[in-house]
Amino acid sequence: VVGDRLYAAATYGGLRRFELTDILRVTGRAPFGYRCVLPQSGTERLVGGEGDERMRFSFVSHERNSSGVGDHLVVGEFGPGAPGRKLGRLPVAGIHSGSADPVEVIDVHEPGIARMQGAALVDGTWFATASHGLRAGDLWVGSEGAWVRHAGVLPSGPEELTASHDGARLWSLVVERGLPRPL
Repeated sequence: VVGDRLYAAATYGGLRRFELTDILRVTGRAPFGYRCVLPQSGTERLVGGEGDERMRFSFVSHERNSSGVGDHLVVGEFGPGAPGRKLGRLPVAGIHSGSADPVEVIDVHEPGIARMQGAALVDGTWFATASHGLRAGDLWVGSEGAWVRHAGVLPSGPEELTASHDGARLWSLVVERGLPRPL
């Protein structure tokens, strides 16, 4: 969430954009029993750095620093193999420019982490989740070229990852039997 906008990763489509002020109350019979819906308001086309237009955007979070919210989004891609899976930062100013041109992801690197499901960046330190199916998930901590794996410290199925505004806590989502639940 940036201001009143919510961004969701859209694989090869960049980011989906939702305006939180557009939440609508549903009257009558609503799909799946929901009482409110949030229509998509647009998309943000992204370029995956160095001309790579086919970076997959599997997850997104907001960078945090000591003063609170940073000025970048964190994006990354899921994949079964470690080589080629990327993390990067996206300047918030670029997605708010209103330009039709794609926004370029900066600081793109390959941490060598297979099955990444989410990432957060706090004061220059990266955190990433990795899943192993029904087995406990891993938390990776570090920076480019210097990652430490904390094996099995997360419940099975860790997905998205973000940090609290002060950067003191990490929040994730765990998928259990196909239904997401907060961690």
